[in-house]
Amino acid sequence: MMSYQLKLERCAAGKDREYVRHLFFTLLTSLGLHGRTMTEFEFYPLGLAVAVVLEESHATMHTWPEMSEIQLDIFHCGELVDDFEEVLIDQVNQLFLPGNITGVVVDRNTMEIITAF
Repeated sequence: MMSYQLKLERCAAGKDREYVRHLFFTLLTSLGLHGRTMTEFEFYPLGLAVAVVLEESHATMHTWPEMSEIQLDIFHCGELVDDFEEVLIDQVNQLFLPGNITGVVVDRNTMEIITAF
């Protein structure tokens, strides 16, 4: 079981709720993940929180448009392709166009940080 936690900074995409929601689902699909149900909450006047139950586990997105920041958490319990982390970062860069990405990959069985970037 792996957890991928990313912080996207200087990310203008978060200002448009519909657009950023679309980007999130596009990201999940491009990673081969299968969404089953979704819930969300829109903050006033800005911001969005989305949680998606996946066949593989779950994913969340939180936006802070006033800070141009988006945080993504993807929890995965199944088998992944060997280069999943690289594909994830590449897709996030292509879709969300952040100025900077930081994150961690955590083994959920041991809670050991596998990678920090």
